Amino acid sequence: MLLCSITYAQNFTTINGSVVDAHTGYPLPFASVSLKNSTFSNVANSEGHFSLKFPDSFMNDSILISYLGYRNTLVPVSEFIGKKSKKVKLVPTTIDIRSIIVRPNDAETIFYTAFSPKYIRENYSASPVGMSGFYREIIKKGNKYLALNEAVVDILKQSYINSISDNIAIYKGRGNTNRNASDTLFLQ
Repeated sequence: MLLCSITYAQNFTTINGSVVDAHTGYPLPFASVSLKNSTFSNVANSEGHFSLKFPDSFMNDSILISYLGYRNTLVPVSEFIGKKSKKVKLVPTTIDIRSIIVRPNDAETIFYTAFSPKYIRENYSASPVGMSGFYREIIKKGNKYLALNEAVVDILKQSYINSISDNIAIYKGRGNTNRNASDTLFLQ
């Protein structure tokens, strides 16, 4: 019996840069950095520096950099090539929002108005709604991780007009416990 395996070697490019405010030069921590026409993306670190690795087939693409309160910027990948790091300057922008009216009401009136049957019927579903969700729990003591649990859950959210409990089912789950780092004795 002869087994054959074909693998395709793919070359990758890594670009590095930093994101700063165009006026002050201050770094913009945790800015979003992504390859425009793909799913390759990353987030700048707390000093505004980023690194992005992607296949060479995207060399003619552009890097989209965004940060809340700043105008999005597109930079061709070619501007990063041959440079140790490229500084990208984002320009602050304003967002016009509509005006609101603040009325002085007491908390009891607001509560009873929000939970009146009229507003519950208008704002909430009268029939059950199915949803999917993701759950993650991390237990850490000092610098050591004690437990990590993750699950994908299916949720049946009941309507607000009846008193039936919601239903939750674990679709897929996994967990890991570091018993060596724990100071609690566990007996079975």
